[in-house]
Amino acid sequence: MVILTGLVLTLGFFASSQSELVLDALKFPTPESAQKVWSPSAGGLPVQTRAVGSRSGLQLPFDLTGNQPRAYWDRELSVDLSRSDRFSFWFYLDDPAKASPTWNLYFRSGKGWYGSTFAVEKGWNHVKLSKSQFTTEETPAGWKQIDGVRIGVWKAQSAATFAMIDDLRAHSSSVAVISGKGAESEAKTFDLVLGGIGLDFGGLDESDIESGALAGRAVAIFPNNPDLTEKQVDKVIEFIQAGGKVMVCYVAPPRLLSAIGVKQVTWKRQDFPGQFAQIDLAQAALQGLPQSVKQASWNTNVVLPEGHDAKTIGDWKSLDGKPADVPALILSKEGAYLSHVLLGDDVAGKQQLMLALLGNFSPSVWPTAASRALETAGTIGTYRSLAEANEAMRASSRPGVKGALDNANNLYRQAQTAAAKKEYATAVKLATQAHSAFVDTYCLSQAPKTGEVRAVWCHAADGIEGRSWEESMKGLEDNGFTMVAPNMLWGGRAYYPSKVLPVDESVATKGDQIALCLAAAKRHNMQVHVWKVNWNLLNAPKSFLSQMRSEGRTQKDPNGKDIDWLCPSHPLNFELERESMLEVARNYAVDGLHFDYIRYPGSDGCYCEGCHKRFEAEYQVQVKEWPADVLRGEHRAKFLTFRQANITRLVKAVSEQARKIRPGISISAAVFPDWPQCKETIGQDWVTWVKQGYVDFVCPMNYTKSTTQYGVWMDSQTQALGGSKAYVPGLGADLGTVMSSDQVVSQILLTRKANSKGFILFNLSEALLRDVLPSLRLGVSAKK
Repeated sequence: MVILTGLVLTLGFFASSQSELVLDALKFPTPESAQKVWSPSAGGLPVQTRAVGSRSGLQLPFDLTGNQPRAYWDRELSVDLSRSDRFSFWFYLDDPAKASPTWNLYFRSGKGWYGSTFAVEKGWNHVKLSKSQFTTEETPAGWKQIDGVRIGVWKAQSAATFAMIDDLRAHSSSVAVISGKGAESEAKTFDLVLGGIGLDFGGLDESDIESGALAGRAVAIFPNNPDLTEKQVDKVIEFIQAGGKVMVCYVAPPRLLSAIGVKQVTWKRQDFPGQFAQIDLAQAALQGLPQSVKQASWNTNVVLPEGHDAKTIGDWKSLDGKPADVPALILSKEGAYLSHVLLGDDVAGKQQLMLALLGNFSPSVWPTAASRALETAGTIGTYRSLAEANEAMRASSRPGVKGALDNANNLYRQAQTAAAKKEYATAVKLATQAHSAFVDTYCLSQAPKTGEVRAVWCHAADGIEGRSWEESMKGLEDNGFTMVAPNMLWGGRAYYPSKVLPVDESVATKGDQIALCLAAAKRHNMQVHVWKVNWNLLNAPKSFLSQMRSEGRTQKDPNGKDIDWLCPSHPLNFELERESMLEVARNYAVDGLHFDYIRYPGSDGCYCEGCHKRFEAEYQVQVKEWPADVLRGEHRAKFLTFRQANITRLVKAVSEQARKIRPGISISAAVFPDWPQCKETIGQDWVTWVKQGYVDFVCPMNYTKSTTQYGVWMDSQTQALGGSKAYVPGLGADLGTVMSSDQVVSQILLTRKANSKGFILFNLSEALLRDVLPSLRLGVSAKK
C-alpha cells in the first residue's frame, strides 16, 4: 500500500492558492519496478516504461485480438481526495484505428468506484477531468477513503497496440462546482461552460463540504442543490463569511438563498412554450456582461433581491422578445443567483455571462481569460492554429470567403491590441467576435454536395416546443435539409389514432401528429421517415405496462428482475411491434419507416422463462443451469445467435411487408456505432440487415465531439459494410449541449469522405434550428 501525503504549490488565478497532489509521477527506473506497482487485468499484458517524443511514462500495452472485452491496470494507494476537485495527466495514444480513443479513469473507494471517461487524439494529450465528471459504481465509501486507481479501455477493435500515461495529479482549485444527487448533468453543463473560458476549476460532492473542502477557495457554484443538509449549509455560510463568493442556481435551502440576498416567493411553470426563452441582462451592471443569453427554460423560481446589496441584473423574456416580468439573475456582494438550472444552449453566451460574474468576484480573472480567448480564436474545425486555418480557408474558391476572412483577422488583431493595452475585457469580447467570424468563414468555405441526404431526428412527436410543424419544416427547408425522422411511436405509446398501441392523451387536443407533420412536410419538400422506439416501455401507460408484465411479455435480467422492455422472443410482442409499424405504412403516405432501440437493452436482457423455453425449442437443447449456461457456459454462442435472430426477424418482416403495402417506402434504422461488439452486447446485427437488403440505410449513432473517435467509428463501419452506400451516419449535434457549428461541419466532411448517402443530426431543437443550421446553410447545406 502506497500512502500519499501530497505536495502543495501556489498556482491560483484568484488571490487564494491552489494545491496539487502527485498521485503518481509515473517515472520508474525499470519495467520491473513499474510492474511491482501497476498490475494488469486477468490475461492482460504487464506495464512497461518508455519515452515517446519529449515525454516518458508508463506504457500500457494490450492485445484485444481474442475474447478479452477490455484491458485495465490497477495500483494500490491510500489517499484522501475530498479536497481535490479535478485531476490531470498526460496520455499518449499510439494508433486510434487500433484502440478506442475513449478511455476510463477510476478511483476505488471501499466496495465501489468513482469513474470517468475521457477522449484523446493521436499522440500526447493533456487530460483534465473535473470531479463532477465522475459517476459512482456500486457503493464507494467516499472520496475521503480512496484506496486504488485504475486506467482502462473497452474493446473497440480486434487489435494490439499501446497507450501511455504520465504525471497523474489531483488538484484543489479556486472555483469549485458542487454536485448534488440527481443533478449531475447540471454540474457537467458548468464543466462545459467554464472549460471554454480557460480558467482552472473543479468539482466537489456535497459530502465534501462537511470536511471543510470549501476553505481557501474563491468561488463555490451550486448548480441545483435542494438537498444540502443543515451542516453543509452552515459550512457554506462560514465560507461566505470568510470572503468566499457563491453562485446558486434554481433550488437551494432558504437559509443559503438568504445568505446571498435572495428571497424565494413562489415557483412558476411557463404559461406557454417559449415564455422563458432568454435572459435580458443589464450590461452596465458588470464588465463584460452580454446583452442577452439564450436559455430555453420551461419553469423558474420567482425570487426577489433582499439584503446584501442584492439587485436584479437579468430578466426573463419570451421567444418573441416579450418581457415575462420575472427576475432571472440576481447579483449581491456575496454572490449571484440564477432562477433556473444553467442549460447547455447558447454556450458562448453562457461563457460570457460566467466570465463577467467571475471577473466581478475577482478582476484577476481577466488576463487569463483574455489569453485563452486569443489562443482559441483560430482553433476551428480540425485546424489547431490560426495560421493553419488561414491557409486552408484562403484556398477556398467559394464566393465571399476572402472578405470574411479579412474581417475575422482584423477583429483578431484588434483583440491583440486591446490585450497589449491591458484592456482585457475588451480583448475577450473582440477575440470572441473574431472566433465567431472565423467559424462563419470556415462554414462559408465549404461546398454543398448535390443529392445527399440531409436529415434530422426529432425526438418530440409534436416537433420543436413553441413552434408548429409548419414553422419547423420551413426552417429545415430554408437551411437546405431534405428529411426529418419524427418519433411518433414507442413500444407502448402512439402519437396518432392507433388501433394497435395505446394512444397518447395529447392526440385528443393537439391532433394526429403524423398527419400534421406530413402536411407541413409536403408544403416544404421534406421527406418524412416515421421513427419508432422499438420494445421500450419506459413511457408506456402504467396499465399497459402492468398488463405486459402480468402476461409474461416483459424482459428479465439474469437475476429475475423486471426490465421494462418487451421480450423480443415472445410471439405476441413480435406481432405488436410489426403491426404497429405496418399500421403507419398502411394509413399514411410516409417516405420511410425508421427503427430505433431495435436491440436488447444490454447484456442483461432477456433471461425470462419464455426465452428459456423458446431457446431450448429452437435449438433442440436442454439448458441445465438457466441462465448461467447461456451467460458463460456451453450454450453461450447459440444464445447470442438466438438474440440476434429475434431482432433481425422483426426488421426483415417489417421491411418485406411494408414494401408490399407501400412500394418505394424506405426502411432505415438507428444503430449502435461499435460494430461488431454490438452484435454480442445488444443483439444488433445491422451489417447483415444491409447486406440482406432488409434496410435501405443504417444510421450509426456516432455521438462524440472527438474527431478522432468519429473517424475511428466511421472507418470500422465502412469497412464492415464493404463500401455500401446504405450508410447515413448520425451526429450528436444537440445532446442537451449543442456542438459548435464548425464541429458539426467537420464531421459532415468526414461522412462525405466515407462515400456515405448523407448525414442525420440529433436532435431537432430550437437551439439546433437557431444556432447551428444557419451556419451549415452557408456552405455544406447551401442551396445551389
